[in-house]
Amino acid sequence: MKLSKNRIQNTDTQFSDIESASPTVTPSKVSKDAILKKHKKKEKSWGDRIWDAISRLVSITVALPIVFSFLLLCLGLTVWGVMFSSSQSSVGDVLNQLQRELASRISITTSAFLDVPPYINELAARRYASGGWNLTHVPDYKRILFEHFDSFPSVSYVCSSTSMDWLICYLRNGNGTSSYFERSDATGTTRYIWAFNETNPPQTRGDWGPVDVTPNYFPTTTSWWREANQDAAIGNTWTSVYSFSDGSLGITAALAKKDGSSENAVFSVDYSLAFISNFLKTINIGNGNSVSFIVEKTSGFLVGTSDGGLTNDAGNRLESINAPNAIISGATHQLVLRYKSLKSVMQSNDVQQYAGAKVVNWRWNGYFVNVLDFNYHPRIDWLIVVAIPASDFEGKIVTTNWISIGITVAVVLVSLLVALILSCVITYPLNKLGRNMVQVSHMNLDTFKEKKSVLYELRSIQKSFFRMVYALKSFARYLPVEVIKELMHDEQIAEVMMKPGDITVSFVDIEGFTEMSEALSPEQLLEVLSDALQIISDATVSTNGIVEKYIGDCAFSLWNSFGELEDHAVHGVRSLLLVQENILQQQKIWKARNLPELKIRGGLHTGTALVGTFGTTQRLNFSALGDSINSAARLEPLNKIYKTTVLISGSTHERVKDQIVCRQVDRVTVKGKTKPIDVFEPLAERPKATDVQLKLEDVSVKIFSALGERDFEKVRHLLQEARTIEGHEADAVFDLLEKKCDHMENGGDAVTHMTTK
Repeated sequence: MKLSKNRIQNTDTQFSDIESASPTVTPSKVSKDAILKKHKKKEKSWGDRIWDAISRLVSITVALPIVFSFLLLCLGLTVWGVMFSSSQSSVGDVLNQLQRELASRISITTSAFLDVPPYINELAARRYASGGWNLTHVPDYKRILFEHFDSFPSVSYVCSSTSMDWLICYLRNGNGTSSYFERSDATGTTRYIWAFNETNPPQTRGDWGPVDVTPNYFPTTTSWWREANQDAAIGNTWTSVYSFSDGSLGITAALAKKDGSSENAVFSVDYSLAFISNFLKTINIGNGNSVSFIVEKTSGFLVGTSDGGLTNDAGNRLESINAPNAIISGATHQLVLRYKSLKSVMQSNDVQQYAGAKVVNWRWNGYFVNVLDFNYHPRIDWLIVVAIPASDFEGKIVTTNWISIGITVAVVLVSLLVALILSCVITYPLNKLGRNMVQVSHMNLDTFKEKKSVLYELRSIQKSFFRMVYALKSFARYLPVEVIKELMHDEQIAEVMMKPGDITVSFVDIEGFTEMSEALSPEQLLEVLSDALQIISDATVSTNGIVEKYIGDCAFSLWNSFGELEDHAVHGVRSLLLVQENILQQQKIWKARNLPELKIRGGLHTGTALVGTFGTTQRLNFSALGDSINSAARLEPLNKIYKTTVLISGSTHERVKDQIVCRQVDRVTVKGKTKPIDVFEPLAERPKATDVQLKLEDVSVKIFSALGERDFEKVRHLLQEARTIEGHEADAVFDLLEKKCDHMENGGDAVTHMTTK
């Protein structure tokens, strides 16, 4: 781009082609790069933003409460630290006592639970030893066994049987009832069964009927019978976990006795694993949130859990490491990680002796985990694991700590509140003044009222501040507010700086202003001119445009001068349509004042231009330069020829045709240009368009299509049809198009060449 050094002499030269026009420059010359320099806000780096945030903290409002609170916080933390140290020592003592209590309690409780079946067996064996086994003793056995059965609800099955497969049994059914059955004959095919409520024991055999339940069941074929006889020398023995006849899992305590004859008797008591799980639920330690489980050392299978889950969905026994309970599986996983296997736990150096029991304990995942070695019998070699939430025992200590912390925080908050009140009394006027300054930087000059402080120093600052506000309000009437905002945000001195941009430009002036100024007094002229320019300015601002300057009775306006407005062409056309509408309303007011009813003419074009500041180091001007400005300026006077109010260029029409109803007026070359442009008259926004306006748009499209095809007969027919549209019987545009048709038919050019501005 070449820029001459010629000084701009008049308005027409200012809006001439960008390739020939130039702003005034200083003797030192302004480089091309400086003129085309990007005109945009200075972006702050992240470092600048962080520094700004930190700098805000360096204030009386923040510093005074912080210092005051810091001193009190140090005092509170010192007191709390002493209390916390003392409480931690107490925690250690509590934990040691807890380990001893757990080992003693669990060992004694579990042993007592498993002592019940052998005790029942011993009682039954004594009765057997006193008289052997025969039918005459059946009533006594029934009574004695029922008493044992009824006295210990934890047992699921009590049985006395002989090598002759005679038996007397009581069985809990699990549904609130129990069953009694016996076999006292040698056929092995009949049992006398009676189901009864546990509070209603059986009376006499004659009350029951024979029922064939399990004709092939013989006690002598069971594992507990064999193991009892194998261990007869040592007394009571236990089985490993196995499946009962009903499919449930359990263990059996059995005792074999002889009466001196060849007949042996075995007394047995069953414990269902479900009852063992129920027993674990009764071991409530702490606040009742503990998780307990028993696991076999060798197999890793669960024997009982406080949550009752011993089998998977397929009915198979669960290993504790695969238990659905996260505490059970997690604790088992930790044991395996620490000691390689469950069997090795009690062989490690971590074992401690409490109350004669071997115990391993550690803290894991917020729990105190205690593992007790329970070797009750060669076939009952288990680990009993109890996981207790640490909060159950540390709760009071933690509560005390929180109370002390709460008191410290409360004191700090109260002191902070006092400091804030004190700082606000001092700094509120300053903060308010600072907020007002921010509003001023955004040119929001009407958002606050003048209110003086009681402090002398602040009153002086406020007085100067409001003087600046009044000056800015006045300055904003000389220069667009958007330009002032840009200058404030740049945080630097304005300089020659222009950028190319896509903008919409309009020129609107008053029709016949020269003649009217001769007929009116200066006061009247100023009144009507101010009214008209106010209407133009309001319409421009309301559509997000700026009035760049007033040139006599003409207003020069821009849209998208800062590149942030979408659909700026639509905004520009809406502005001119709004001006037309408001001028018609104002004409009624002028008429009532006996003033001339002014009319306006406007031209609007959309295209590329240079936008920004140009001038000298002493004086700058914000404006737009380029051929687009020249095109808009040339469109405005064409209204005199076509008897229209507003005309827009084809480039603008292309962008607004979907929102604005327009009719094409002509295709012209303006003075000083060789490239033709299409000229359109905007009629209305499409949603508000009348049938007449839509007909004008439609017929104009058809007319220019026919002209393009040089179908002059069709053009004349369409013009004749157009003159029938209401209100357009004598339309100057149609008259000129008819002349163009004749001109083209005689070999003339399709473009109208303008020779005047």
